[in-house]
Amino acid sequence: MSKNSKLRVLVVDDSASVRARIRKILSEDIEIEVIGEAANGRMAAELSKALTPDIIIMDVVMPVLDGLQTITQIMAEDPVPILVLTSQSSADTAFRCISAGALEVLIKSDIATEPETLIKKVKMLSKVKVISHIRGKFGIVAESRVQPDIIKTTALKKIIAIASSTGGPKALSLILPGLPDDFPCPVVIAQHMSDGFITGLVSWLDAIVPIEIKIAEAQEPLKPAVVYFSPSEYNMEISEERVVNLTKRLPHEIYHPSCDKLLASTANAYGNGAMGVILSGMGDDGVKGIKAIKERGGTTLAQDKDSSVVFGMNAEALKSGSVDKVLSVTEICKEMIRFAN
Repeated sequence: MSKNSKLRVLVVDDSASVRARIRKILSEDIEIEVIGEAANGRMAAELSKALTPDIIIMDVVMPVLDGLQTITQIMAEDPVPILVLTSQSSADTAFRCISAGALEVLIKSDIATEPETLIKKVKMLSKVKVISHIRGKFGIVAESRVQPDIIKTTALKKIIAIASSTGGPKALSLILPGLPDDFPCPVVIAQHMSDGFITGLVSWLDAIVPIEIKIAEAQEPLKPAVVYFSPSEYNMEISEERVVNLTKRLPHEIYHPSCDKLLASTANAYGNGAMGVILSGMGDDGVKGIKAIKERGGTTLAQDKDSSVVFGMNAEALKSGSVDKVLSVTEICKEMIRFAN
């Protein structure tokens, strides 16, 4: 997009009233222009090719071609940044769309109450350089799982804390399935996510990951072979007693849940027994946290540029000098297993 041109958006939804609402919200920003609308997936794929939009806003449940089929087709032929806008009830389907190449999901009801969120997301995601066959590029980690030797690590001597944002769910779907079912330490994750979608993300991952995946609960003691996700409404921190603390996020916090708070608290609780991993995402949340892990003698990793949807948070962590190794998603999984053993 040149300096003088507007950001060009294609809106896809089978409801005319929803399309009109999205158009009205986007019209409030002079830098954005809706260049077309589609009522079904097939029309969306055709218009995407003909109009070459900067970004597509797309529903999941649609006639002719549904969201998943449409995203798969677009990303295979003429890749475009795609933002899924759907209802909370279809969260599991929305995350399958992310696996196919969509960048992020938002809930329709949230847009009605916070329309500026849609404008902000459209502007951010339109800048992402997407590639064809993203899923195929990464490969499927689960098919080449690294089987560890006999595990000798005592439970809870170590922990792995992951900071994840835009593009993170895709990376997690390729990293976590490679972990063995007797993984000897807990994994804690802060994934930037709209309220209401963490449950869908956990459900989606639970179907493909051999160890337990759950949303963390207040004062919950950590266990090995369990992946704990922070609720989006709260910031998760790990106490010195190695239990989960949940605190209400603050109104001014742009990114939530906080990656910095999770990683910094993990460093404080585990010292050199902590591994910090920073994945794909925009902004710099997590950089201070991974620096804290590095300073306490822990191990730090960052997802590489080639396997990242957005080389942002991980790039900032690399610039800070706080990263030991820069790895692909496949290599991150292997390194996590080596560290745990």
